[in-house]
Amino acid sequence: MITYSVPLDDKKGNPIGVFGVEISVHHLYKNLPASQGPGPESYGYIIGTRDGEDSPLRVSVLNGALQKSVFSEGEPLEMDLVDEANGICRLKGTGEQKELYAGVNEMGMYYNNTPFSGEKWYLIGLIDGSELLKSPQQISTILAISFLVSLFLGTVLALVISRWFTKYSRLMELSEVPVGVFEMSRHNNRVLMTMQVPRLLRLSREQERRFARDRDAFSAYLRGLYEQSENEDGTLLLDSCGQESWIRISRKERNGVAVGVIEDVTEEMRQKKMLEVERDCDGMTGVKNRMAFERETAAFNEELEAGKSLCMVMCDLNGLKQANDRFGHNMGDEYIRYAAAAIRKTFAWGEVYRIGGDEFVVLLVNRLPDEVRGEVTALKREMKHFGHYSGFRPGISVGYAFYDAETDRSLSDVLDRADKAMYEDKYHKEQ
Repeated sequence: MITYSVPLDDKKGNPIGVFGVEISVHHLYKNLPASQGPGPESYGYIIGTRDGEDSPLRVSVLNGALQKSVFSEGEPLEMDLVDEANGICRLKGTGEQKELYAGVNEMGMYYNNTPFSGEKWYLIGLIDGSELLKSPQQISTILAISFLVSLFLGTVLALVISRWFTKYSRLMELSEVPVGVFEMSRHNNRVLMTMQVPRLLRLSREQERRFARDRDAFSAYLRGLYEQSENEDGTLLLDSCGQESWIRISRKERNGVAVGVIEDVTEEMRQKKMLEVERDCDGMTGVKNRMAFERETAAFNEELEAGKSLCMVMCDLNGLKQANDRFGHNMGDEYIRYAAAAIRKTFAWGEVYRIGGDEFVVLLVNRLPDEVRGEVTALKREMKHFGHYSGFRPGISVGYAFYDAETDRSLSDVLDRADKAMYEDKYHKEQ
């Protein structure tokens, strides 16, 4: 059983339920094709799982009598890796009369921060060795005949068809996402590339023609892309006319021949960024949450240096408990949201964090004391407007402190002084 669940919140951020989906093995049986292709020895697809990186890959879902004659559910798959870059393996223990190949592709069932992230699911395509090699064998026959007719034409056809057509068509068939393939050899200056390469790299027609003839120019272009990348995993951001896309380039070199695969990973990066936003964002107010505050201030601590102008502003709402008791929690939540919007508007040049129920912190860089003092006054004036329609007298206590390189060892020292100043402000209001 594969299970997904996600909490549901109303417009005010209150939890109202959980939405869940379960996919049963029976459902997979119904929808997993038992065969593919026209050949009689077509084994189709199976699904395998493993509990962790070091655990064996086991068969989880089978369909069709042909698969069940070779495999059993739950048994480990013994495989020899043939092509690591494309997940191609030769299966062992399938009998003396059968030579089966498998294309193993991880399905990415769970995100990294879920309870079952260690469990890996794989879609495994199976094909008989004779079927896999049928097309290359037919091409080899044609090349042999052509060689007898003309030695020159046979050599040209062998280079073009065997190296271009067979290799790249096989790679494209195994890919489930837009993929481009290119090949460069140090023995000549040409670059062989599939039709997807210019589209994924957003090359102009002139660039495509020039790179196809000039290996060094193409290599220099790729180096330039890598130099612009700030991602450690090698993903590259391309921006053309305001349209962003992400690609990942994998390269391998053997015997003077470099083969590269270009993948479009735009959707993967968008989902990653959405997860980062959800992780760092406070659901009620839209400002950053305490987790983001702790992580980002830890990064600031590593960059603290003498002469750096850095200020922390501590804010705490006045009368929130009375508002909840007298008018209900809906009014209290509206009070908090109004305060968050006012703080973000007033300190437009800073980062705003909600670190508690009615506590906010603002991190300011390169602001002068007079500027901060004026912004604090503007914030208190803005908060009074909430009382015009709320029915009670709102207010906010504010304290701030600047980083002092001689006395402060970290931002926590600055925050402590800002917090103390905030409580002094609150005390004076109560008096």
